[in-house]
Amino acid sequence: MLDQSFSAENFKFIFEKQNSKGIYLENIFFPSVAAQTKRLKAIKVGFKRLKDSRGKIGDEAYNLRKERLNKIKNKIILERDKRIDSELEKVAEIASKVSFSTDLKELDSPNGNKKIYSLNSTPCTYFVSKQVQENLKKVFGVKQANRSLIVEQLDKVLGDGFPKVVIRTDIKDFYESISHEVLFQRLYEEPLLSVSSKKMIRRVLKSYTELSNNEDGIPRGLGVSAYLAELYMSTFDKAVKEDKSLLYYARYVDDIVAVFSSETYVAPRKYFDFFCSKAADLKLELHPEGNGKTKLENLVEPKNANLEYLGYKFSYGNSPTKIKISSKRFQRYKERIDGIFDSYAKNKRFNEKRERSVLVKRIKFLTGNTRLLNNKNNALVGSYFSNSKINDLKELEKLDFYLIKKCREHLHGVAFERVKDMSFKKGFEEKVFHTFSTDELSQIVRAW
Repeated sequence: MLDQSFSAENFKFIFEKQNSKGIYLENIFFPSVAAQTKRLKAIKVGFKRLKDSRGKIGDEAYNLRKERLNKIKNKIILERDKRIDSELEKVAEIASKVSFSTDLKELDSPNGNKKIYSLNSTPCTYFVSKQVQENLKKVFGVKQANRSLIVEQLDKVLGDGFPKVVIRTDIKDFYESISHEVLFQRLYEEPLLSVSSKKMIRRVLKSYTELSNNEDGIPRGLGVSAYLAELYMSTFDKAVKEDKSLLYYARYVDDIVAVFSSETYVAPRKYFDFFCSKAADLKLELHPEGNGKTKLENLVEPKNANLEYLGYKFSYGNSPTKIKISSKRFQRYKERIDGIFDSYAKNKRFNEKRERSVLVKRIKFLTGNTRLLNNKNNALVGSYFSNSKINDLKELEKLDFYLIKKCREHLHGVAFERVKDMSFKKGFEEKVFHTFSTDELSQIVRAW
């Protein structure tokens, strides 16, 4: 039977799993463990210096010092492991108490639209939430789709040259519309999911109801919500995949795309109506045709068509599929360029040299590539890493034209010379990479 308990052993697995991803929980929750980790890093530096000096000190001295460093390292590792175990035992003890709570708090929404939530930032809440996610994944086999893989698969399916019907749609207010009644029915009909997991989920949703004044819905921003959303949609996915004329189906959260064979002609509207009925069974609603979020394409006869999905624009039909950045992403880049120069124009009167330096960093960030520090996966982002599947660079060339136009309007002399060669196309083709500190990244994004 699966061990789904909120135990120190399970929490240790979570601790090590996050550590392997570069998410060092000791820095967040356990200062005494963080101190030991810092000592281990210093020992690692010591080993490197010792290796570099081997030629000077000779093999005998090298081996003696290496042995000494290994003894110190092993002692620190032993002490660190003991402290980790001790801290996680304390966390497990709190999690076992009836009084343990998982209160939500509302955060400022980054786009000012949908509300975002987080759990109270205690070690116990963190590890319990992660354990529930592990339990949902093991019991129901749920996981979020891979964006990159979907784009690659769509490229092949759309470019095969055969007649087809293509449907792209999404769910209205997906997270906010998830029915608690339907969700709990799905959770409670599965005896393998532990009682403690069900209780934790119920507490979170109760807290969400009180904060949002919404009797239904799950909180955006929580890791466990992503798993609950996937579980909720699993019956919809299964129903769609049972259609024998289906060539390809993908859903990324609430964004849906399906490709059907048109050998036996069925009007695209029939497929969409079926989608709507299956969504209604889950008390969900799809966006109607004609609002920009739902598109029905009939390619029984060869013709050129476009599909925008997951940040990309697919042009397909009579020729090999071309993939560009989507219209929405293109517009977002233009708005960020505007934001850079608006900020510079507004603040340069206070300290022109400083603002010019910030402007250069922002253009480097936008046109090049970097690693986001303290991001949950230390993600690589930028003109290449955020758009790696494109095979048509025309939109990047248009952005370069727009950027250089803005540069000529606002910059002169040395300032213009510093940025004139920065390019979205160059950043993509050459994978130009820049490194920024956490403080610099924080300063850069203030323009947006």
